[in-house]
Order: sequence, then C-alpha cells, then structure tokens
Amino acid sequence: MKVTVITINYNHSEQLEATIRSVVSNVGALGDALGGEVEYIVIDGGSTDSSICVIRRYSEFISYWVSEKDKGVYHAMNKGISVARGEYCLFLNSGDTFYEEDTLKKALPFLNADFVCGNAVLKYADGMSAWSAPQSVDALFFMQRFSVCHQSLFIRTDLLKLRPYNESLQIVGDYEQMFYEVAVNCRTYKKMDLTVCYYGCDGISSNHERADSEKRKVLDEFRYLGYIERDELLDLAGRLKVGSQKYRLLLLLTKCLIHIRLWK
Repeated sequence: MKVTVITINYNHSEQLEATIRSVVSNVGALGDALGGEVEYIVIDGGSTDSSICVIRRYSEFISYWVSEKDKGVYHAMNKGISVARGEYCLFLNSGDTFYEEDTLKKALPFLNADFVCGNAVLKYADGMSAWSAPQSVDALFFMQRFSVCHQSLFIRTDLLKLRPYNESLQIVGDYEQMFYEVAVNCRTYKKMDLTVCYYGCDGISSNHERADSEKRKVLDEFRYLGYIERDELLDLAGRLKVGSQKYRLLLLLTKCLIHIRLWK
C-alpha cells in the first residue's frame, strides 16, 4: 500500500462529503480496489451535524473511521497516523479536494523522498490563487518562517509515527514537524511539478498573525535545544511582518552573507 489519505472533520458535513467524493474518484481512477494502492482514513471529532451520516454513506470506500471528541487538530491527525498503514500520508481535511480525478495516479511515481510536495490552488472567499511548491527546503527556509502547503505534501509515514505532531501547537504543528526532520535528521525533500489539491483557506490556519507567533515560538525552542544557531539578521527579521519590504531585505542580506561564508 503506497498512500494513506487522512481526513479530519468536525461539524462540516457538506465539506466532508466533497472531500470524500474527491478521494473516491481518485481511488477509482487507479483502477484498484480500496486497500490496494490507497488507504482512506476519516477522523471525526464527535460531530453533532450530519457528518456521521455522510461517513456511513461512503463507508465502503473508507478503510477506517472514528467519531469521538479529540483535543484539537493535531491530536486528530495523530490518531489517523497511529492507524495508517501506507508508506506515505497525505492530509486532505474537510473541504479540501484533489485537483483532478487522477491526481493520485499521477503522483505515485514521484514518491521516492521523505517529503514530496506538489503545487496547490488556494481557495479564498473572494477567489483562488495558485501556490507553487519550493524547489528545495532546508533549515534556512524554515528559519525565514516559510512553510509548505500541508495538503499537497506527501510524508513518509514512518517519520510521523516516530515523531508525531506536537499537539501543544494549534496551527503550525506541520511546520514544526517538517522543520525538525529537515534540520535535525537531514530528511530528503522533492518537488513534483504537479498540482495536488484545492485547499480552503478559511480554517484556523488562515489566522496568519497567530500562525506566525507560533512559528516564532518554534524557532526559539529549536535555538534553545541547539537544533539551529542564532542569526542576528534572522532574529531582526523575526520581529518584522513576513513579506514586508524590510523583511525581504533582511532575508536577502542573510542569504548573501551565508553564500560569502560558504565560499571562504
């Protein structure tokens, strides 16, 4: 079994059905019965709407599901990871859908690194925008408080089982997990030129100020534990808003200095 797709949900029955139908279409496009290349897991947080009815309606296409109260997003995701049997995990939460009906079929040949990331289409209340996966990621990438689209990221399941998501974080647990694996364990990353999903930017992760605040805490913790070294310019950039002119200038200076150090 190559991929475990995990969907977490709480009181979003309509969005949940759209996600399930998208997964079912992709399994069908593989020409394989459930349990062949794809495993599908749904973790519901004890919904009080019609979500359970939706899950039961499609239960023949779902390998495992549960509906019970949880402690938050990352606790729910960890519950899915704990029962996952695929080589890779992909998280499509309620409202997120695959870009095409054969996206998984197209993605499978690319899955040969610890982290494999494709492109995404971000859905906002007033429209959509394309997001492109970075060509490469390293510790500096994360120190700049950048991250990847989690819904278009395939992750080796073994890594997630060995070190599950930090449940004390509410928004950037996926950022912290990938940052740790890349910076500490030197895990491999690969970009694939494939659009993986439509991602709805209306959940808790859309609170950019709160997310950035959590990223700063992760950086402070990683420095304290000795996983990354302190950098004065990045510290200064850390006090600025991501994307501002001063922020971009400081990042440019930091990259130039790093290149100079490497050439010495």
